[in-house]
Amino acid sequence: PETPTTTDPPTDEGESAGVRAAAIASAIRGFTDALQSRDPARLRAAFPAVEQNCLDFIGSDAIRNLRVDASGFTVPPQGDRVDVPFTLRLDYDSGAPAPGARPYRATVERQNGAWVMVGLQSGG
Repeated sequence: PETPTTTDPPTDEGESAGVRAAAIASAIRGFTDALQSRDPARLRAAFPAVEQNCLDFIGSDAIRNLRVDASGFTVPPQGDRVDVPFTLRLDYDSGAPAPGARPYRATVERQNGAWVMVGLQSGG
């Protein structure tokens, strides 16, 4: 997996910025892995604020061979709530063109010591 881009000063919690960036990227990858799995319960666990249309999309019989990839994370060096731009690529077979790679921005926040994805916007 790609290493997130960040600077390396220690954070407020004393962890290195690299460890912090990896934990934040892991929260986003948890979402993309859950999307790939097409398991609504797993997707809701990875992204509690997931919208119903996303759950409908992954449950659709029209979507076959779903392939999901996330890359290009740029993690801000500080804060307990961060917006992380990244590229999300969705490819699938459905008879209609798949969206391919598009910029997104994930909002990830520290909750009880763990990083949780709490928001997702298209357009980076």
